[in-house]
Amino acid sequence: MIKKNDLIKVDITETNNMGSGVGRTDGQVHFVVGACEGDTIIARVMKVTKSYIISKIESIEIASPHRVIPDCPISGKCGGCVYRHVSLEHEKGLKEKAVENLLRQAGVDAKVLPLKTLSPYRYRNKVQYPTQNGKAGYYRQNSHTIVPCEDCLLQPEVFSKITACVMEFVTKNGIPCYEEESGKGLLRHIYLRGNNDNSEILLTLVVKEKNFPHKDELIQKLTSSFPQIKGILLSINPKEGNVILGDKFITLWGQNFITDTLLGCTFDISAPSFYQVNHDATEVLYSIAADMADIKEGDRVADLFCGIGTIGICLCHDKNIASLVGVEIIPEAVENAKKNAKRNGMENAQFYCGDANYPALSNADIIIVDPPRKGLESELIETITKINPRKVVYISCNPATLARDLALFQNLEYSVSDVQPVNLFPRTAHCECVVCLKRRLDN
Repeated sequence: MIKKNDLIKVDITETNNMGSGVGRTDGQVHFVVGACEGDTIIARVMKVTKSYIISKIESIEIASPHRVIPDCPISGKCGGCVYRHVSLEHEKGLKEKAVENLLRQAGVDAKVLPLKTLSPYRYRNKVQYPTQNGKAGYYRQNSHTIVPCEDCLLQPEVFSKITACVMEFVTKNGIPCYEEESGKGLLRHIYLRGNNDNSEILLTLVVKEKNFPHKDELIQKLTSSFPQIKGILLSINPKEGNVILGDKFITLWGQNFITDTLLGCTFDISAPSFYQVNHDATEVLYSIAADMADIKEGDRVADLFCGIGTIGICLCHDKNIASLVGVEIIPEAVENAKKNAKRNGMENAQFYCGDANYPALSNADIIIVDPPRKGLESELIETITKINPRKVVYISCNPATLARDLALFQNLEYSVSDVQPVNLFPRTAHCECVVCLKRRLDN
């Protein structure tokens, strides 16, 4: 009978899409954090259930040929880079296989193209550091305990320097970090956004209440040390739970947005608005989406979950379309989208604040969707197919819900093209995909 803290020899035969090695002993499945297929390890049992066992590596007896030495000092502690212990080429294969398996399980007959991937370093233009006990970092895997991080290899070095400056200031001035258990404390998160070359940075301090002590001194310290900071905001979040941003934003200094360029278009980005975190990979992703959409003169285009309008504007700004209609639920993003359309010369673009079933979507030749991880509601899929667009271009950040949704589209007279995965988040478990759905009567 296997029990907690037992040491067991395990041959790892596969790696799951969360970066854990999978092996079996006496018919029982072991999930081992940080293991890789080809490893033979001594595992220490951490949890035993009726259907599986969770373990951690005690020692490695035989190392997998896919294993590499992690180049991050907190790899294995932080819950972010679950593939940092394997080669980038092996990560590529694992993500392709994961997408293939999910599509097959959902009954979707589609070819998965080779994963497109760029540099795994310094690609993030956005970071949200939780704070705890005077420290900022990332949560340890499957916990809310912070692992301090001096410099994350996924993000620009300047983000870490700004964060260190804020934490030094709050510690020196006795400004308490928020405590989840007691609900006491002020500073919850340090939230940073940058443009492609980090010439513009927006700093948002997520706090429990709007009164931030010594704010003028902090502003002076930050703006004199980091001239690329264009705005400093407070996000007021008094609620319990793990939702990061609050509903109310206060601009302490400067402007409440930064500006970036994407595929030749210029965009204003506010703090709460959605904007892809990997600029260069996003240009690859949107270029693929543009090829799939193949927008024609006179087309009516709808962009659902449009954020600040990036996809619709990038795909349509140089096309002689009849109209572009975007729908987004975040009011600040909608205002950004309206300004972005005018800035990029799109006078026939309209953006609405509401859910994706917004009445303005009465007709469209091409519909673009980029939903959150939960994917599309079945009612929305039915609405889309009733509108009867020639094509639906689906950009997904969650292959599991993508596979589920593609199966529903298949049942409603739409065929599925090849699926193109793009490694927007190298070294993490996440994988972006783009796919085109076509009306069967047009095939």
